[in-house]
Amino acid sequence: MCISDAKQAIYENDVLKAVIFLAIVCEVSIKRTFFAHNSYAGEAFNYLEEKRKVEVSPVELIKDVAERAFGQSFKKYAPVPFEHIEYLFRCRNKVAHRAQPIYRDKFGELVVLEKEELIVWWRSVTYLLDWLNSHKE
Repeated sequence: MCISDAKQAIYENDVLKAVIFLAIVCEVSIKRTFFAHNSYAGEAFNYLEEKRKVEVSPVELIKDVAERAFGQSFKKYAPVPFEHIEYLFRCRNKVAHRAQPIYRDKFGELVVLEKEELIVWWRSVTYLLDWLNSHKE
């Protein structure tokens, strides 16, 4: 699964699939950046996650954990794309649990996701991926 799968789903106007694909790309990329395979941190995280002894959201990783690990959070680096990523994960949860492309914005208003906004989110995801790549060891 890659960013091009999400782009194809957007092109096909399959909003539900696009949200799921974008969220998967984000989550996997974020976790790989912080917990690389074949590293002690990666193995420790996998073990703890399997035992349900650790829960950390992708948004928390690029915000608070990144601030500590990199000296820079994605939220401070790119506030608007960060907000889009936050909305993406809110929407992903609604898609996964209700099969509805909806989310609550920062004002608490319920928003129905439209294709145009999804395209903007796709751009924010690619921006996030570039930022993550710049912090890989």
